[in-house]
Amino acid sequence: MDKKEDWRREEEMEVDYRKVEETVPKRFYKWLKVFGKMESKRMLVRKVWDHVINLRDDFRASKVRVYPLSRNKKEEVQKFMDKHLKKRYIKPLKSPQTSLVFFVGKKDGGKHMIMDYRRLNKQTIKNNYPLPLITDLVDSIGNKRVFTKMNL
Repeated sequence: MDKKEDWRREEEMEVDYRKVEETVPKRFYKWLKVFGKMESKRMLVRKVWDHVINLRDDFRASKVRVYPLSRNKKEEVQKFMDKHLKKRYIKPLKSPQTSLVFFVGKKDGGKHMIMDYRRLNKQTIKNNYPLPLITDLVDSIGNKRVFTKMNL
């Protein structure tokens, strides 16, 4: 990031914290960073224990046909990609596997990106393990009041 972008980001964070301070009770100020809009829009750092998708031994990458887009749709796709690359929700890859992408309209007039992973899903090794029952999870909560992501 260049200095201009750093400065703009700091300014956005400052404005964001002012808004948060107005809505968050003072007793939670030591955790103020967690409530900020900027903090909630970033992806977590990848860890070794992150989810892995195992592929079958006979996996062969496939490519889907590229469909021509109108100028408006190309701009929309580019805007979406730039926005999500900047937030680090997505990252550029040079994979031989491609999947079809399309947009679906939202109620607010925006667009939601959909990826068709059906071909890739056919080539994955399914990892079957039992999920905990909701009743067991509720029982483990007991009368606790503060939770982390690890608790839930």
